[in-house]
Amino acid sequence: MLTFGQGLVAMKGPSCRKRTVQGIWQDDVSESGVVSMNQCDCDERIGIEINSFELYEELRKFFEYQVQEGVFCDIPVESPYFCGYGLKPEEVKDEFKWYADKWYKCKCCGTLWEFQYPDFPAKGFVRKFPDGKYRIKE
Repeated sequence: MLTFGQGLVAMKGPSCRKRTVQGIWQDDVSESGVVSMNQCDCDERIGIEINSFELYEELRKFFEYQVQEGVFCDIPVESPYFCGYGLKPEEVKDEFKWYADKWYKCKCCGTLWEFQYPDFPAKGFVRKFPDGKYRIKE
């Protein structure tokens, strides 16, 4: 199964592909030992709710590793994932916006990943935008 980092699963379905200790797919390594670095596995991954510190750490390390390896790039967060108004009288519209902590863009396929860190007891999340176009959370 495809995992984020070394443990927890976040994917659409089962996979028979095996990763090496370094996190590289075994079938991405040629007989000569050369690794194909132009492949990503974004199509197999899904968004996930972050409900534990361990999962948060695993996801954070996964995204940092992908940036370090040149698969993802860290891009500035430009849009809020939530917009709302305070519960004040109607004549006083107190608008607020919540922004994700990180956005990552896959250099191979263009998928945009939104990463909102948890602030326990509030949960965090990772959302996937396969077309690379951001949409506010519904």
